[in-house]
Amino acid sequence: MSRITTIAAIGLSAAILMCPIGCATSSPVGAEQQVRALEREWLDAYENRDPVAMDRILADGFTITYPNAAVQTKQDVVDYITRERDAKNIAPHFYTDSTIAHVYPGTVILTGLVITQRTRNGETTLSTQRYTDTYVYTDRHWQVAASHLSNVAKP
Repeated sequence: MSRITTIAAIGLSAAILMCPIGCATSSPVGAEQQVRALEREWLDAYENRDPVAMDRILADGFTITYPNAAVQTKQDVVDYITRERDAKNIAPHFYTDSTIAHVYPGTVILTGLVITQRTRNGETTLSTQRYTDTYVYTDRHWQVAASHLSNVAKP
């Protein structure tokens, strides 16, 4: 083996070791599609008060920062939806709009609008927030590692 071939092989081996499993064969379009689907699963986990799905979707070091600067961890979120489920509180409906994906090796960042629809006492209200969600490829699957929300002023 020539010196150049050896150096190229070492470089390729290092790149494979640094890239998450599946990253080398996953296309940016495939990563984006997987994360967009997982984003919907995440919103469904909130709506369905599903702590098992939430535990799978959120990375262990997950944090979400709300517009009032409050921060929740993965455990905080799982505990919250479990309490809400047990209390049989009506969950809001969530949907996203104007979502843009930024794809990097092992990371996908989604930015856009999240609309929350709540119904209380027969009255439905909507609130809109800008969001940034950071997904990372860990242990052979995507998980959300961080989320940030900012209020959008009403017209």
